[in-house]
Amino acid sequence: MPITGSPWAIVLVSAALLIGEPVPTTARVTDLDTFTAAQLDRDLEAELDDIYDGHDPDAAVDLDEVRQEVMFALSDEGDDDGIESEIDFEDLEAEMNEDHTTVAAVVTDALQRADRASAPKQDSDGSVGGPAAGERPDFRLTRSIAVREVKKKLTAEIRAAR
Repeated sequence: MPITGSPWAIVLVSAALLIGEPVPTTARVTDLDTFTAAQLDRDLEAELDDIYDGHDPDAAVDLDEVRQEVMFALSDEGDDDGIESEIDFEDLEAEMNEDHTTVAAVVTDALQRADRASAPKQDSDGSVGGPAAGERPDFRLTRSIAVREVKKKLTAEIRAAR
């Protein structure tokens, strides 16, 4: 006789609660550690590409605005295509928790770093200097930079928790 659906299930859950063992309320659907690099990149891109809707990916964007857009894109709202359903927010949060952080903290850190790196460089006298070698003169935080940096940081956190 299987334990599930029987009085034994109640006994086992009650015993677990009495001795303080956690009883899982939901099963984790996807372990992102098992994804190949290509699959993880593709699926994170599918989640994040929603921030491009109606926007020029290479136009300068406000840090707080893009952070809200990224967090919404990572949420499960509006995930209507097949690839977006392979990663859900709960999966991401579980992976971040393995590394003692949160999705929001990782996104904020990635965007702040990208924003600092894309800010115009100031000379020691406070004047804004020209672009460094290889930089565009108008180098500012954009949605495409935000997506690239958030994907990179989320991937690093997922791999770090292995």
